[in-house]
Amino acid sequence: MPAHPGKARHDVLAAQAEAAAPDEVASQLLDRAFANLYADDYMQTLELSTRAEAMRPLSRTLQIARKQSVRPGKALVRFLEPFDVRRTSVLILENDGSTDDLYVYLPALELTRRVSAAQRADSFFGTDLSYEDIEPKRAEDYVARRILEDAGPEGCVRIEIRAAEGFESTYDRMISCIEVERAIIHWTEFFRRGRL
Repeated sequence: MPAHPGKARHDVLAAQAEAAAPDEVASQLLDRAFANLYADDYMQTLELSTRAEAMRPLSRTLQIARKQSVRPGKALVRFLEPFDVRRTSVLILENDGSTDDLYVYLPALELTRRVSAAQRADSFFGTDLSYEDIEPKRAEDYVARRILEDAGPEGCVRIEIRAAEGFESTYDRMISCIEVERAIIHWTEFFRRGRL
């Protein structure tokens, strides 16, 4: 006997609602992972390298000093190398409940400029990063949902991350591979306008 058409439609709607609902386990794991990245005061040095076809490799060395023990938090990103961007800095002043304030200091021009919300998706000094990528993240700004338990060598859970209602992100979604035990993000894929 065929299933009642109303029941089939109800089952489809229920499945869609379950897929859209926040996943508490994924949200807690994302919160732990972001706490590992942004909860403490620290200073770190990063080297960013980009390789693209028909272009010479690009390398940037920068230093990040983050102060999270006071709320709202603050961060200073300073370029150390190469010479053409050396001493260029970005000051991040966090705002609870709204987009963070970002200010760029350009030493060659002795000029400080505010980064507008519309510029958050812009390339960060010729790298694959955007200004949004250097801002600290809070789990409450996102809706997280498990999409795959990975039994491979990474041993992580893949989580789809989307901006929560009322929070603006330049990304449609992100997919992160997060190790459960230590809450370490192994990698993240970023999607903008439907493209990776």
